[in-house]
Amino acid sequence: MGFETRKDNMTYKFAAALAALITSGTSSAFAEGTTFGEVGLSYDNFALGGDALNSGGGFPNEPENFHAGRVSARVGGIQDSGLSWGLQGHYLKSSLGDFVIPGEETNEGLKDAAQITATLGRYRNDAYFGVLAGIGSVSFTADDFDQDTTYRVIGAGAGFERGQWAYGGSLTFVDVISVDNPETLDNALIAKVQAEYALANDKSFVGFYATYTNGDNDVDSGSGADPVRGPGVGVYLRHRLGTWGLNNDVILNAGVDYLRLKENGSAGDEAIASTKAFVGVTVTFGKSKEPRAIRMADVADTTYAQALTPYVD
Repeated sequence: MGFETRKDNMTYKFAAALAALITSGTSSAFAEGTTFGEVGLSYDNFALGGDALNSGGGFPNEPENFHAGRVSARVGGIQDSGLSWGLQGHYLKSSLGDFVIPGEETNEGLKDAAQITATLGRYRNDAYFGVLAGIGSVSFTADDFDQDTTYRVIGAGAGFERGQWAYGGSLTFVDVISVDNPETLDNALIAKVQAEYALANDKSFVGFYATYTNGDNDVDSGSGADPVRGPGVGVYLRHRLGTWGLNNDVILNAGVDYLRLKENGSAGDEAIASTKAFVGVTVTFGKSKEPRAIRMADVADTTYAQALTPYVD
């Protein structure tokens, strides 16, 4: 009961923080300059494969497919001096239930995940440079303290917009802070590069990104930390469906992400790969539109990597 209460309290805290994030865009603290924001809902479908999937055999089986609902929000602003600030967050709830044998340790599937980050930087002449810091959480349907973890992220990013193109990247450090021997990703660096092209109608934006993850899990085990590494790629479309109010858009978001992680463990190498397809709707708000250069510098989706890492443990 105590363990379930701890997980539920963590979920409630992130839900409350995300609600506060959505409403914080009206703050008068940044009245000088301009503000922008968006809130969105999406449906994510996960398909998993690789030799790490169900490599241990027995019951319960690790799911090869599941889906999730996601709510996300971001607010930010740019002051007249060029100082840029931002808050970004998302919460993900999967379709997987608590179907495992009580007390049996397993990594059969993701339960929920969340992340909130804050950014501070400088935006001038369609160029952005900034730093970021935040906290995230991931929990699984198993009764395993080493899988349900809270982690912090710190990093830096840059983005540029030149004509119809926007491009940039970020470098993020991920560090688990809730357990000593996590089965999720720890002591990790995630590098991301991203580019986006605005189509001639100025209503559609096609983008792609690539990531590389280099970290550990089982950092406190007797055989030492197990390296976890792997690439990721993704493509997406943002299409303006219409407008509301004076300067706000209703946007269709759709895309496909791919991530492959390989563990070099003491018992041998194992890999897990996941394809994630998503579709959703985003509504913007605020005095202006967020510059694309700032979005290009976003942190990578670290909850995706955290959700996959226990499969290779």
